[in-house]
Amino acid sequence: MFVTIEMNVKRLIATVMLLFAASPIEAQFSHAYDPNYVDFSAKMDTLRRVFVTDFNMGLLNDDSFDDLSLYDYNNPSTYQYGGPLLFDSLGLVAPFTLPILHGDFNGDGIQDLISHGFTLSNGPLFFKGKKDYPYLDSATGFFTDRYHRAYADAPGIIGAVDVNADGIPDVFGADGGSGVLALFAYYGGSHFKDSVITASDSMLVLPEVAWNSGTLGTYGKNAKPMMFIAGSATSPDTPHTVTYKIGVIRYLNDLAHDTVVYLSHTTEAVHIYHPGTDSMIAATGLYTMDITGDGIPDLLVTDGVYIYIFKGSDSLGYYPLTKDRAYYRIPHPALLEGLSSDWSYIDGWAVSMFNCGDMTGSGVPVLGVIGRSSTSGDYDAVFFYCGGKALDSLFDGLLQKNASFDDEYDALDTLHSIDNSGRSAVLVSVENLDLLLYRNGDKMPHRTNPLWLKVKSSEETPTIAMSAFPAIANRYVKIYTETPTSVSGNLTIFDLLGNAIASRRVEIDAGGNTEYFETSAWPGGTYIARLSAGSMDDQSSAKVSTTRFIVQH
Repeated sequence: MFVTIEMNVKRLIATVMLLFAASPIEAQFSHAYDPNYVDFSAKMDTLRRVFVTDFNMGLLNDDSFDDLSLYDYNNPSTYQYGGPLLFDSLGLVAPFTLPILHGDFNGDGIQDLISHGFTLSNGPLFFKGKKDYPYLDSATGFFTDRYHRAYADAPGIIGAVDVNADGIPDVFGADGGSGVLALFAYYGGSHFKDSVITASDSMLVLPEVAWNSGTLGTYGKNAKPMMFIAGSATSPDTPHTVTYKIGVIRYLNDLAHDTVVYLSHTTEAVHIYHPGTDSMIAATGLYTMDITGDGIPDLLVTDGVYIYIFKGSDSLGYYPLTKDRAYYRIPHPALLEGLSSDWSYIDGWAVSMFNCGDMTGSGVPVLGVIGRSSTSGDYDAVFFYCGGKALDSLFDGLLQKNASFDDEYDALDTLHSIDNSGRSAVLVSVENLDLLLYRNGDKMPHRTNPLWLKVKSSEETPTIAMSAFPAIANRYVKIYTETPTSVSGNLTIFDLLGNAIASRRVEIDAGGNTEYFETSAWPGGTYIARLSAGSMDDQSSAKVSTTRFIVQH
Protein backbone atom coordinates (compact mmCIF):
# COMPACT_ATOMS: atom_id res chain seq x y z
CA MET A 1 0.00 0.00 0.00
CA PHE A 2 2.80 2.41 0.96
CA VAL A 3 4.55 1.59 -2.32
CA THR A 4 1.37 2.42 -4.22
CA ILE A 5 0.99 5.74 -2.36
CA GLU A 6 4.63 6.60 -3.04
CA MET A 7 4.20 5.82 -6.76
CA ASN A 8 1.02 7.92 -6.91
CA VAL A 9 2.81 10.84 -5.24
CA LYS A 10 5.65 10.62 -7.76
CA ARG A 11 3.12 10.55 -10.61
CA LEU A 12 1.31 13.55 -9.10
CA ILE A 13 4.58 15.52 -8.85
CA ALA A 14 5.50 14.60 -12.42
CA THR A 15 2.02 15.60 -13.63
CA VAL A 16 2.24 18.98 -11.85
CA MET A 17 5.65 19.59 -13.38
CA LEU A 18 4.32 18.75 -16.83
CA LEU A 19 1.37 21.04 -16.29
CA PHE A 20 3.73 23.90 -15.48
CA ALA A 21 5.70 23.03 -18.59
CA ALA A 22 2.47 22.89 -20.56
CA SER A 23 1.36 26.40 -19.65
CA PRO A 24 0.95 28.76 -22.62
CA ILE A 25 4.25 30.26 -23.78
CA GLU A 26 5.11 33.14 -26.03
CA ALA A 27 7.32 32.29 -28.98
CA GLN A 28 10.56 34.19 -28.54
CA PHE A 29 14.12 34.15 -29.73
CA SER A 30 16.00 31.22 -28.28
CA HIS A 31 18.82 32.18 -25.92
CA ALA A 32 20.03 28.64 -25.37
CA TYR A 33 23.47 27.79 -26.69
CA ASP A 34 23.29 25.20 -29.44
CA PRO A 35 26.43 23.04 -29.29
CA ASN A 36 25.45 21.14 -32.43
CA TYR A 37 26.20 23.78 -35.02
CA VAL A 38 28.83 22.83 -37.58
CA ASP A 39 32.06 24.81 -37.48
CA PHE A 40 33.28 24.76 -41.07
CA SER A 41 36.49 26.64 -40.29
CA ALA A 42 38.63 23.50 -40.37
CA LYS A 43 36.36 21.21 -42.39
CA MET A 44 36.41 22.61 -45.89
CA ASP A 45 37.07 20.60 -49.04
CA THR A 46 40.12 21.78 -50.91
CA LEU A 47 39.33 22.76 -54.46
CA ARG A 48 42.40 24.79 -55.28
CA ARG A 49 44.94 26.56 -53.05
CA VAL A 50 46.54 29.35 -55.03
CA PHE A 51 46.56 33.13 -55.02
CA VAL A 52 42.97 33.36 -56.17
CA THR A 53 41.29 36.70 -56.65
CA ASP A 54 37.82 35.68 -57.81
CA PHE A 55 35.77 32.75 -58.95
CA ASN A 56 32.62 32.34 -60.94
CA MET A 57 30.07 29.66 -61.61
CA GLY A 58 27.10 28.69 -63.70
CA LEU A 59 26.08 26.20 -66.34
CA LEU A 60 29.14 26.59 -68.55
CA ASN A 61 28.35 23.50 -70.60
CA ASP A 62 25.19 21.75 -71.63
CA ASP A 63 24.91 19.13 -68.86
CA SER A 64 22.80 19.49 -65.73
CA PHE A 65 25.69 20.19 -63.34
CA ASP A 66 26.88 23.65 -62.33
CA ASP A 67 30.45 24.59 -63.19
CA LEU A 68 32.89 27.25 -62.09
CA SER A 69 36.08 28.98 -63.16
CA LEU A 70 38.93 30.31 -61.07
CA TYR A 71 41.05 33.29 -62.04
CA ASP A 72 44.46 34.15 -60.64
CA TYR A 73 47.20 36.51 -61.69
CA ASN A 74 49.96 33.94 -62.04
CA ASN A 75 48.27 31.08 -63.89
CA PRO A 76 45.59 30.64 -66.54
CA SER A 77 42.10 30.15 -65.21
CA THR A 78 40.73 26.66 -64.97
CA TYR A 79 37.19 25.65 -65.74
CA GLN A 80 35.94 23.13 -63.19
CA TYR A 81 33.15 21.10 -64.77
CA GLY A 82 30.63 19.69 -62.32
CA GLY A 83 29.59 16.08 -62.67
CA PRO A 84 29.30 12.72 -60.91
CA LEU A 85 33.04 12.86 -60.15
CA LEU A 86 32.53 16.27 -58.49
CA PHE A 87 34.84 18.21 -60.83
CA ASP A 88 36.82 17.59 -64.00
CA SER A 89 39.61 20.11 -64.54
CA LEU A 90 40.48 21.62 -67.89
CA GLY A 91 42.96 24.48 -68.28
CA LEU A 92 41.54 27.43 -70.20
CA VAL A 93 42.09 31.17 -70.08
CA ALA A 94 38.93 32.84 -68.82
CA PRO A 95 38.76 36.63 -69.31
CA PHE A 96 36.19 37.32 -66.63
CA THR A 97 35.92 37.40 -62.87
CA LEU A 98 33.22 37.05 -60.22
CA PRO A 99 29.81 36.43 -61.84
CA ILE A 100 26.66 38.34 -61.04
CA LEU A 101 24.02 36.11 -62.61
CA HIS A 102 23.40 33.86 -65.58
CA GLY A 103 20.39 33.29 -67.85
CA ASP A 104 19.30 33.40 -71.47
CA PHE A 105 19.40 37.17 -71.87
CA ASN A 106 19.51 37.28 -75.68
CA GLY A 107 16.75 34.73 -76.21
CA ASP A 108 18.72 32.17 -78.23
CA GLY A 109 18.02 29.29 -75.84
CA ILE A 110 21.57 29.15 -74.44
CA GLN A 111 22.65 30.32 -71.01
CA ASP A 112 24.67 33.55 -70.92
CA LEU A 113 26.78 35.01 -68.14
CA ILE A 114 27.02 38.49 -66.62
CA SER A 115 30.11 39.13 -64.52
CA HIS A 116 31.98 41.96 -62.87
CA GLY A 117 34.57 43.77 -64.95
CA PHE A 118 38.26 43.83 -64.21
CA THR A 119 37.99 47.31 -62.72
CA LEU A 120 35.18 49.42 -61.39
CA SER A 121 35.30 51.69 -64.42
CA ASN A 122 34.62 48.75 -66.75
CA GLY A 123 31.26 48.00 -65.22
CA PRO A 124 29.59 44.60 -65.66
CA LEU A 125 30.45 42.41 -68.64
CA PHE A 126 28.20 40.19 -70.77
CA PHE A 127 29.40 36.84 -72.14
CA LYS A 128 27.27 35.14 -74.80
CA GLY A 129 26.69 31.42 -74.32
CA LYS A 130 27.64 28.92 -77.03
CA LYS A 131 26.62 25.33 -77.66
CA ASP A 132 30.14 24.02 -78.06
CA TYR A 133 33.42 24.27 -76.18
CA PRO A 134 34.48 26.63 -74.64
CA TYR A 135 30.76 27.39 -74.13
CA LEU A 136 31.19 31.14 -73.67
CA ASP A 137 32.07 33.64 -76.38
CA SER A 138 35.32 35.45 -75.59
CA ALA A 139 33.86 38.64 -77.10
CA THR A 140 32.35 40.63 -74.26
CA GLY A 141 29.63 43.22 -74.11
CA PHE A 142 30.13 46.18 -71.80
CA PHE A 143 27.20 47.58 -69.85
CA THR A 144 26.71 51.31 -69.70
CA ASP A 145 23.93 53.59 -68.57
CA ARG A 146 22.77 56.83 -70.18
CA TYR A 147 23.18 59.03 -67.14
CA HIS A 148 26.94 59.50 -66.93
CA ARG A 149 28.32 61.45 -63.99
CA ALA A 150 31.95 61.91 -63.11
CA TYR A 151 31.37 61.11 -59.44
CA ALA A 152 29.13 58.10 -59.93
CA ASP A 153 29.96 54.47 -59.37
CA ALA A 154 30.01 52.13 -62.35
CA PRO A 155 26.69 50.54 -63.30
CA GLY A 156 25.75 47.74 -60.93
CA ILE A 157 23.39 44.86 -61.72
CA ILE A 158 20.57 44.32 -59.23
CA GLY A 159 19.05 41.23 -60.84
CA ALA A 160 16.92 39.94 -63.68
CA VAL A 161 13.24 39.19 -64.09
CA ASP A 162 10.90 39.00 -67.11
CA VAL A 163 8.68 42.08 -66.81
CA ASN A 164 7.32 42.30 -70.35
CA ALA A 165 6.23 38.63 -70.54
CA ASP A 166 8.23 37.84 -73.68
CA GLY A 167 9.97 34.85 -72.11
CA ILE A 168 13.37 36.58 -71.95
CA PRO A 169 14.71 37.88 -68.62
CA ASP A 170 15.17 41.65 -68.36
CA VAL A 171 18.17 42.96 -66.43
CA PHE A 172 17.91 45.84 -63.97
CA GLY A 173 20.77 47.96 -62.70
CA ALA A 174 21.55 50.90 -60.47
CA ASP A 175 24.03 53.77 -60.69
CA GLY A 176 24.60 55.39 -57.33
CA GLY A 177 26.36 58.67 -56.79
CA SER A 178 26.47 61.21 -53.98
CA GLY A 179 22.82 61.88 -53.25
CA VAL A 180 21.72 60.66 -56.70
CA LEU A 181 20.28 57.29 -57.63
CA ALA A 182 19.54 56.14 -61.17
CA LEU A 183 17.62 52.91 -61.79
CA PHE A 184 17.48 51.51 -65.31
CA ALA A 185 16.52 48.43 -67.31
CA TYR A 186 18.21 46.46 -70.08
CA TYR A 187 15.38 44.61 -71.79
CA GLY A 188 16.34 41.08 -72.78
CA GLY A 189 16.75 40.33 -76.48
CA SER A 190 18.22 42.88 -78.88
CA HIS A 191 20.11 44.79 -76.18
CA PHE A 192 22.33 41.75 -75.62
CA LYS A 193 23.57 41.47 -79.19
CA ASP A 194 25.78 44.56 -79.28
CA SER A 195 29.30 45.07 -77.98
CA VAL A 196 28.07 47.98 -75.86
CA ILE A 197 24.85 47.30 -73.98
CA THR A 198 22.99 50.52 -73.32
CA ALA A 199 20.12 50.88 -70.91
CA SER A 200 16.71 51.25 -72.51
CA ASP A 201 14.55 54.36 -72.22
CA SER A 202 13.12 52.84 -69.05
CA MET A 203 15.02 54.82 -66.44
CA LEU A 204 14.14 56.42 -63.14
CA VAL A 205 16.36 59.07 -61.53
CA LEU A 206 16.00 59.91 -57.84
CA PRO A 207 18.24 62.92 -57.14
CA GLU A 208 17.63 62.97 -53.39
CA VAL A 209 18.56 59.35 -52.58
CA ALA A 210 21.97 57.73 -52.06
CA TRP A 211 22.21 54.05 -52.90
CA ASN A 212 22.37 51.43 -50.13
CA SER A 213 20.93 48.23 -51.58
CA GLY A 214 18.34 46.82 -53.97
CA THR A 215 16.65 43.54 -54.84
CA LEU A 216 13.85 42.36 -57.08
CA GLY A 217 11.64 39.35 -57.66
CA THR A 218 8.10 38.04 -57.98
CA TYR A 219 6.83 37.79 -54.43
CA GLY A 220 3.42 36.14 -54.85
CA LYS A 221 1.59 33.52 -56.85
CA ASN A 222 -0.41 36.15 -58.72
CA ALA A 223 1.94 39.08 -58.19
CA LYS A 224 3.86 41.09 -60.76
CA PRO A 225 7.64 41.53 -60.45
CA MET A 226 8.68 44.35 -58.12
CA MET A 227 11.92 46.03 -57.08
CA PHE A 228 12.72 47.06 -53.52
CA ILE A 229 15.41 49.64 -52.86
CA ALA A 230 17.06 50.87 -49.67
CA GLY A 231 18.64 54.30 -49.66
CA SER A 232 19.47 57.23 -47.45
CA ALA A 233 19.09 60.98 -47.76
CA THR A 234 20.08 64.15 -45.94
CA SER A 235 18.25 67.46 -45.94
CA PRO A 236 20.02 70.85 -46.31
CA ASP A 237 18.14 71.93 -43.21
CA THR A 238 19.51 69.00 -41.18
CA PRO A 239 22.79 68.00 -42.86
CA HIS A 240 23.86 65.83 -39.92
CA THR A 241 20.65 63.79 -39.90
CA VAL A 242 20.39 60.79 -42.20
CA THR A 243 16.98 59.47 -43.23
CA TYR A 244 16.87 55.77 -44.11
CA LYS A 245 14.24 54.78 -46.65
CA ILE A 246 12.83 51.54 -48.05
CA GLY A 247 10.91 51.95 -51.28
CA VAL A 248 9.18 49.73 -53.80
CA ILE A 249 8.70 50.06 -57.55
CA ARG A 250 5.60 48.07 -58.41
CA TYR A 251 5.54 48.37 -62.19
CA LEU A 252 8.96 47.55 -63.61
CA ASN A 253 7.76 47.41 -67.20
CA ASP A 254 8.08 51.20 -67.43
CA LEU A 255 10.43 52.81 -64.93
CA ALA A 256 10.25 56.20 -66.61
CA HIS A 257 6.56 56.55 -65.81
CA ASP A 258 6.61 54.88 -62.43
CA THR A 259 7.48 56.21 -59.02
CA VAL A 260 8.94 54.88 -55.80
CA VAL A 261 6.47 54.26 -52.99
CA TYR A 262 8.29 54.48 -49.68
CA LEU A 263 7.20 51.84 -47.17
CA SER A 264 9.57 52.77 -44.35
CA HIS A 265 11.60 55.81 -43.34
CA THR A 266 13.43 56.63 -40.13
CA THR A 267 16.27 58.79 -38.82
CA GLU A 268 17.11 56.42 -35.98
CA ALA A 269 20.45 54.73 -36.68
CA VAL A 270 20.88 51.47 -34.75
CA HIS A 271 23.65 49.20 -33.51
CA ILE A 272 23.77 46.09 -31.34
CA TYR A 273 23.79 48.11 -28.11
CA HIS A 274 20.97 50.31 -29.37
CA PRO A 275 18.53 48.24 -31.47
CA GLY A 276 16.27 51.29 -31.72
CA THR A 277 12.79 52.15 -30.54
CA ASP A 278 11.38 53.30 -33.88
CA SER A 279 8.98 50.88 -35.58
CA MET A 280 10.60 51.66 -38.93
CA ILE A 281 13.75 49.90 -40.17
CA ALA A 282 17.01 51.76 -40.84
CA ALA A 283 17.75 49.40 -43.71
CA THR A 284 21.34 48.84 -44.79
CA GLY A 285 20.72 45.80 -46.97
CA LEU A 286 18.02 43.93 -48.89
CA TYR A 287 17.91 40.40 -50.27
CA THR A 288 15.44 38.08 -51.98
CA MET A 289 15.23 34.32 -51.40
CA ASP A 290 12.65 31.72 -50.45
CA ILE A 291 13.84 31.28 -46.89
CA THR A 292 10.44 30.07 -45.65
CA GLY A 293 10.52 27.18 -48.13
CA ASP A 294 7.00 27.61 -49.51
CA GLY A 295 8.10 28.13 -53.13
CA ILE A 296 7.55 31.92 -53.11
CA PRO A 297 10.47 34.36 -52.72
CA ASP A 298 10.59 36.36 -49.49
CA LEU A 299 12.05 39.80 -48.79
CA LEU A 300 14.90 40.04 -46.27
CA VAL A 301 15.70 43.46 -44.79
CA THR A 302 18.62 44.09 -42.44
CA ASP A 303 19.61 47.06 -40.31
CA GLY A 304 22.81 45.43 -39.06
CA VAL A 305 21.14 44.30 -35.83
CA TYR A 306 18.30 42.11 -37.11
CA ILE A 307 17.35 40.51 -40.39
CA TYR A 308 13.64 41.09 -40.82
CA ILE A 309 11.85 38.54 -43.00
CA PHE A 310 8.74 39.64 -44.90
CA LYS A 311 7.03 36.60 -46.32
CA GLY A 312 6.27 36.61 -50.02
CA SER A 313 2.58 37.16 -50.77
CA ASP A 314 0.42 39.03 -53.25
CA SER A 315 0.16 41.88 -50.72
CA LEU A 316 3.91 42.36 -50.17
CA GLY A 317 4.86 45.84 -51.31
CA TYR A 318 1.45 47.27 -50.40
CA TYR A 319 1.83 47.60 -46.63
CA PRO A 320 4.43 49.43 -44.47
CA LEU A 321 7.63 47.49 -43.86
CA THR A 322 7.73 48.00 -40.11
CA LYS A 323 9.48 45.84 -37.53
CA ASP A 324 6.25 44.54 -36.01
CA ARG A 325 4.91 43.42 -39.38
CA ALA A 326 7.91 41.21 -40.10
CA TYR A 327 7.10 37.53 -40.45
CA TYR A 328 10.18 36.61 -38.42
CA ARG A 329 13.50 38.16 -37.50
CA ILE A 330 17.03 36.82 -36.98
CA PRO A 331 19.08 38.68 -34.35
CA HIS A 332 22.76 39.63 -34.38
CA PRO A 333 24.67 36.72 -32.73
CA ALA A 334 25.87 39.12 -30.01
CA LEU A 335 22.26 39.32 -28.79
CA LEU A 336 22.17 35.59 -28.04
CA GLU A 337 23.08 34.49 -24.55
CA GLY A 338 25.16 31.45 -23.69
CA LEU A 339 27.26 31.30 -26.85
CA SER A 340 30.86 30.19 -26.51
CA SER A 341 32.14 33.24 -28.40
CA ASP A 342 31.53 36.95 -27.89
CA TRP A 343 30.35 38.28 -31.22
CA SER A 344 30.00 41.90 -30.12
CA TYR A 345 33.13 42.88 -32.08
CA ILE A 346 31.24 42.29 -35.33
CA ASP A 347 29.82 45.74 -36.02
CA GLY A 348 29.15 44.97 -39.68
CA TRP A 349 26.73 42.08 -39.34
CA ALA A 350 24.77 41.11 -42.45
CA VAL A 351 26.92 43.29 -44.69
CA SER A 352 26.02 40.68 -47.32
CA MET A 353 23.44 37.88 -47.51
CA PHE A 354 23.55 34.88 -49.82
CA ASN A 355 21.26 32.03 -50.80
CA CYS A 356 23.48 28.99 -50.27
CA GLY A 357 20.93 26.56 -51.69
CA ASP A 358 20.23 23.15 -50.23
CA MET A 359 23.48 22.50 -48.36
CA THR A 360 21.95 19.91 -46.02
CA GLY A 361 20.18 17.69 -48.56
CA SER A 362 16.89 18.20 -46.72
CA GLY A 363 15.22 20.17 -49.50
CA VAL A 364 15.27 23.55 -47.71
CA PRO A 365 17.48 26.56 -48.48
CA VAL A 366 20.29 27.86 -46.28
CA LEU A 367 20.96 31.57 -45.72
CA GLY A 368 24.58 32.69 -45.46
CA VAL A 369 25.22 35.94 -43.56
CA ILE A 370 28.61 37.65 -43.59
CA GLY A 371 29.75 39.45 -40.43
CA ARG A 372 32.70 41.82 -40.38
CA SER A 373 34.58 43.95 -37.87
CA SER A 374 35.64 47.46 -38.86
CA THR A 375 38.46 47.43 -36.29
CA SER A 376 39.75 43.85 -36.64
CA GLY A 377 38.99 42.71 -40.17
CA ASP A 378 41.09 39.58 -39.71
CA TYR A 379 38.24 38.01 -37.79
CA ASP A 380 35.31 37.91 -40.20
CA ALA A 381 32.73 35.15 -39.97
CA VAL A 382 29.94 33.62 -42.04
CA PHE A 383 26.83 32.42 -40.22
CA PHE A 384 24.56 29.83 -41.85
CA TYR A 385 20.84 29.56 -41.07
CA CYS A 386 18.74 26.62 -42.23
CA GLY A 387 15.47 27.80 -43.76
CA GLY A 388 11.98 26.37 -43.79
CA LYS A 389 10.53 25.25 -40.49
CA ALA A 390 14.04 24.88 -39.05
CA LEU A 391 14.69 28.61 -39.10
CA ASP A 392 15.37 30.02 -35.65
CA SER A 393 17.63 32.56 -33.94
CA LEU A 394 20.61 30.23 -33.65
CA PHE A 395 23.05 29.78 -36.49
CA ASP A 396 23.33 26.19 -37.76
CA GLY A 397 26.78 26.57 -39.28
CA LEU A 398 29.77 28.84 -38.82
CA LEU A 399 32.81 29.69 -40.90
CA GLN A 400 35.22 31.83 -38.89
CA LYS A 401 38.41 33.37 -40.20
CA ASN A 402 41.42 34.23 -38.11
CA ALA A 403 44.49 36.38 -38.65
CA SER A 404 46.35 33.67 -40.57
CA PHE A 405 44.30 34.44 -43.66
CA ASP A 406 45.22 37.44 -45.75
CA ASP A 407 41.85 38.71 -46.87
CA GLU A 408 38.36 39.36 -45.55
CA TYR A 409 35.31 37.29 -46.40
CA ASP A 410 33.97 39.03 -49.44
CA ALA A 411 31.36 36.90 -51.14
CA LEU A 412 29.74 33.49 -51.29
CA ASP A 413 28.54 31.72 -54.39
CA THR A 414 26.51 28.58 -54.81
CA LEU A 415 26.85 25.54 -57.01
CA HIS A 416 23.39 24.00 -56.91
CA SER A 417 24.24 20.65 -58.48
CA ILE A 418 27.80 19.42 -58.76
CA ASP A 419 27.28 15.68 -58.29
CA ASN A 420 24.44 13.19 -57.83
CA SER A 421 23.79 13.97 -54.17
CA GLY A 422 21.42 16.87 -54.88
CA ARG A 423 23.17 19.06 -52.30
CA SER A 424 24.58 22.50 -52.92
CA ALA A 425 28.21 23.47 -52.50
CA VAL A 426 29.26 26.92 -51.33
CA LEU A 427 32.28 28.75 -52.70
CA VAL A 428 34.11 31.14 -50.41
CA SER A 429 36.20 33.97 -51.87
CA VAL A 430 39.19 34.38 -49.56
CA GLU A 431 42.82 34.36 -50.56
CA ASN A 432 44.78 31.24 -49.62
CA LEU A 433 41.70 29.57 -48.17
CA ASP A 434 40.13 26.28 -49.22
CA LEU A 435 37.42 27.42 -51.59
CA LEU A 436 34.81 24.67 -51.65
CA LEU A 437 32.47 24.21 -48.66
CA TYR A 438 30.66 20.96 -49.32
CA ARG A 439 31.54 17.73 -47.51
CA ASN A 440 30.14 18.60 -44.08
CA GLY A 441 27.11 20.58 -45.19
CA ASP A 442 24.76 17.66 -44.59
CA LYS A 443 25.88 17.56 -40.95
CA MET A 444 24.23 20.88 -40.19
CA PRO A 445 21.40 20.52 -37.68
CA HIS A 446 17.96 20.70 -39.17
CA ARG A 447 15.67 21.07 -36.21
CA THR A 448 12.04 22.02 -36.59
CA ASN A 449 10.78 24.78 -34.33
CA PRO A 450 6.96 24.93 -34.44
CA LEU A 451 7.00 28.42 -32.89
CA TRP A 452 9.20 30.07 -35.47
CA LEU A 453 6.14 31.48 -37.24
CA LYS A 454 5.33 33.72 -34.28
CA VAL A 455 4.60 37.27 -35.35
CA LYS A 456 3.95 40.31 -33.24
CA SER A 457 0.53 41.78 -32.69
CA SER A 458 -1.10 43.89 -35.38
CA GLU A 459 -4.03 46.24 -35.32
CA GLU A 460 -5.99 44.27 -37.92
CA THR A 461 -6.25 40.99 -35.98
CA PRO A 462 -7.96 40.67 -32.57
CA THR A 463 -6.49 38.91 -29.56
CA ILE A 464 -7.39 35.20 -29.48
CA ALA A 465 -7.51 33.35 -26.17
CA MET A 466 -6.64 29.67 -26.49
CA SER A 467 -6.68 26.68 -24.12
CA ALA A 468 -6.84 22.87 -24.19
CA PHE A 469 -9.14 20.54 -22.23
CA PRO A 470 -8.45 18.18 -20.65
CA ALA A 471 -4.89 19.24 -19.88
CA ILE A 472 -3.98 15.55 -19.79
CA ALA A 473 -5.82 13.90 -22.67
CA ASN A 474 -6.47 10.25 -23.35
CA ARG A 475 -9.05 9.66 -26.13
CA TYR A 476 -9.54 13.24 -27.34
CA VAL A 477 -8.64 16.86 -26.67
CA LYS A 478 -10.74 19.99 -27.11
CA ILE A 479 -9.00 23.16 -28.31
CA TYR A 480 -11.02 26.11 -27.09
CA THR A 481 -10.62 29.58 -28.63
CA GLU A 482 -12.31 32.86 -27.85
CA THR A 483 -12.16 36.02 -29.96
CA PRO A 484 -14.24 39.23 -30.11
CA THR A 485 -14.57 39.10 -33.92
CA SER A 486 -14.71 36.41 -36.57
CA VAL A 487 -11.37 35.26 -37.99
CA SER A 488 -10.06 32.40 -40.11
CA GLY A 489 -6.81 30.55 -39.92
CA ASN A 490 -4.94 27.27 -39.59
CA LEU A 491 -4.97 25.15 -36.44
CA THR A 492 -2.01 22.74 -36.23
CA ILE A 493 -0.91 20.27 -33.57
CA PHE A 494 2.86 19.68 -33.20
CA ASP A 495 4.82 17.25 -31.09
CA LEU A 496 7.90 18.52 -29.26
CA LEU A 497 10.13 17.54 -32.17
CA GLY A 498 8.21 19.91 -34.38
CA ASN A 499 6.38 17.28 -36.42
CA ALA A 500 2.89 18.34 -37.52
CA ILE A 501 0.53 15.67 -36.15
CA ALA A 502 -2.73 17.19 -37.37
CA SER A 503 -3.78 20.36 -39.16
CA ARG A 504 -7.02 21.88 -40.34
CA ARG A 505 -8.39 25.13 -41.72
CA VAL A 506 -10.75 26.75 -39.22
CA GLU A 507 -13.35 29.50 -39.39
CA ILE A 508 -13.73 31.00 -35.92
CA ASP A 509 -16.88 32.93 -35.05
CA ALA A 510 -17.01 35.75 -32.50
CA GLY A 511 -17.18 34.29 -29.01
CA GLY A 512 -16.16 30.80 -27.93
CA ASN A 513 -15.28 28.00 -30.35
CA THR A 514 -14.22 24.39 -29.84
CA GLU A 515 -12.27 22.06 -32.12
CA TYR A 516 -12.01 18.32 -31.29
CA PHE A 517 -8.97 16.17 -32.05
CA GLU A 518 -8.89 12.37 -31.63
CA THR A 519 -5.74 11.51 -29.62
CA SER A 520 -6.18 7.80 -28.90
CA ALA A 521 -3.63 6.81 -31.57
CA TRP A 522 -1.07 9.49 -30.67
CA PRO A 523 2.05 8.54 -28.68
CA GLY A 524 2.14 9.78 -25.11
CA GLY A 525 3.88 13.09 -24.56
CA THR A 526 3.51 16.87 -24.70
CA TYR A 527 1.91 18.53 -27.72
CA ILE A 528 1.63 22.13 -28.91
CA ALA A 529 -1.51 23.52 -30.53
CA ARG A 530 -0.85 26.57 -32.70
CA LEU A 531 -3.48 28.79 -34.28
CA SER A 532 -2.35 31.25 -36.96
CA ALA A 533 -5.36 33.45 -37.59
CA GLY A 534 -5.95 36.52 -39.72
CA SER A 535 -5.30 37.13 -43.41
CA MET A 536 -3.60 34.00 -44.70
CA ASP A 537 -2.39 35.90 -47.77
CA ASP A 538 -0.60 38.37 -45.54
CA GLN A 539 1.06 36.64 -42.60
CA SER A 540 2.38 39.98 -41.39
CA SER A 541 -1.18 40.79 -40.27
CA ALA A 542 -1.77 37.35 -38.74
CA LYS A 543 -1.62 36.60 -35.04
CA VAL A 544 -0.37 33.34 -33.56
CA SER A 545 -1.76 31.78 -30.38
CA THR A 546 -0.44 28.61 -28.76
CA THR A 547 -1.31 26.27 -25.93
CA ARG A 548 0.05 22.96 -24.71
CA PHE A 549 -1.49 19.70 -23.52
CA ILE A 550 -0.34 16.20 -22.59
CA VAL A 551 -1.42 12.88 -24.09
CA GLN A 552 -1.22 10.05 -21.57
CA HIS A 553 -2.77 6.63 -22.15
